[in-house]
Amino acid sequence: MQDKVYRFGSCMLRLASRELVVHGAVQLVEPKAFDVLAYLVEQHRRVVSKDELLDQVWRGRVVSIGVVARAVMKARQAIRDDGVGPALIKTVPRVGYRFVGGLETLGAGASPERSAGASALERPGTAARPIGPGSMVLALLPFENGTGLTELDWVELGLMSMVAQALGADARLFLPPIAGLLTALGTLPARATSQEKEATVRRLLGASTVVHARVTREGSQFVLDCGIATAQRTERIRLLGPELTQLGQRLGTEVRAALFADDPARTPLTYESTDPLVNQAMARALQAAAEQKWRVAVNLFQVVLDIEPLNVRARLEHLRALALLGDEAALPLAEALLAHAQATGDTRLAVATHALLGLTYRNRSLYEPAREHLNQVVRMAEVHALPNEAAMALNLLVGIAILERDFVRARQLLDEAERVVMPASDRIDHVRLLANAALVAAKLGNPLRSIELGRKAARLSSEYRLGGNFVIASLNLVNPCVDLGLMRDAVRHGEESVAGAREAGDPFRIAITTAAVCWLYRELRAPKQSARVLAQALGHLCTKREHQPSRRHSNTPL
Repeated sequence: MQDKVYRFGSCMLRLASRELVVHGAVQLVEPKAFDVLAYLVEQHRRVVSKDELLDQVWRGRVVSIGVVARAVMKARQAIRDDGVGPALIKTVPRVGYRFVGGLETLGAGASPERSAGASALERPGTAARPIGPGSMVLALLPFENGTGLTELDWVELGLMSMVAQALGADARLFLPPIAGLLTALGTLPARATSQEKEATVRRLLGASTVVHARVTREGSQFVLDCGIATAQRTERIRLLGPELTQLGQRLGTEVRAALFADDPARTPLTYESTDPLVNQAMARALQAAAEQKWRVAVNLFQVVLDIEPLNVRARLEHLRALALLGDEAALPLAEALLAHAQATGDTRLAVATHALLGLTYRNRSLYEPAREHLNQVVRMAEVHALPNEAAMALNLLVGIAILERDFVRARQLLDEAERVVMPASDRIDHVRLLANAALVAAKLGNPLRSIELGRKAARLSSEYRLGGNFVIASLNLVNPCVDLGLMRDAVRHGEESVAGAREAGDPFRIAITTAAVCWLYRELRAPKQSARVLAQALGHLCTKREHQPSRRHSNTPL
């Protein structure tokens, strides 16, 4: 090819180096798609027939006309041209194609600048940048119920959540969300030691301080034995008292005092309510929420609100459970909380409420109002230095863009999310970003980049033992491998995704991975393999139902 450089729209096409740059980022384009694009650009003054493209690009090889249409489609995807109307590549019915975009011919030495619009995940070596000052990352491990009393099992996640929420009111501390904490701990075997749990939350969540706690009884008194482990030392605390939620409150005060020993204020940590019965009901509700028993949680939060209707924490958590259910009852509750936040100047409450409104609308498939509230979260988080809230909202916005098939917008949002999700801290969120970026790259006609990102996501998921992430990352590798003709790799990734879904026992993932692999074997004209995969999936699901008749599955929201 001649040593020419063309610019059109946000694209630059360098013929000699076979390089396409879009929005400042180099795109990896399939060879034939690049050749078709280059030929159409070179011949932009006229219509090019399909036969001519076959002659010039495939050079006499016997291929179908459908191959030309596919190459044109990939070229359009690469330059962000959806093919609707004569934007860049116009289809001339029953004749061929013509490049109709405005062209500028540049010198051979022209080198494009990298623009801020290119995804940071697709720029090797780009470091993530936090948008606000870092907080000390503190992880509370689920409290151990050593009393032997099953009616006190609510201390495990319920009492732990109450203490975590109270500590989280201190702006110097960041406590990972319960879903992320449980995901990290879920990578360990059931009999993992406290030391193994501590090491895992440090590695996956970037925790600098980890708190272990165990509840026992001595006569009529409860005992709370606690270890506060920092990088330098572990401080032991032993508390006794007649009521567990009050012990939890005292524990929070001691933890904060140990972390900030030079703080002259040393104010006691407090709950929203001073009523022990209300606090116990609140802890039981939080336990149900942590176990994703959302309807049970809704009812228990309502019990708290029947006693204390103005309890803001209970109102917010009640709203959260309704939002995750997509229940429209969340909407008037959220509007009332927003009014309260505005009247009191409570920025964190306003941000949390906007986020839950966005989640509610998303779960009801009402994407426009969902975007409005989530964008408001991002704006407020930027102003008030709340990077974790921004990351959560951007993650939801990426999901909405993917559902709406607006992959250009999804890539822009991924770039924003990369600024606030630090790979060195929350590795779980980083893997999720990689998997989403791989999917978006595939949809934007970049199968090579999709495979690169997808394999990295799958490798990290396997390394971190994130089974659910591994299943999706492997599944998302199937289509780009097929696009590039890497059928053996496509089969391997597909079979790995099916095996991972079966190991996790998740019916939804078993269904989607089985459907994808059956499609793949159909394309390969391998009906016996397709039948094998389908029979194994049906057998696995029937076995799970037979042995676990009462188990209910729920999807953890992204």
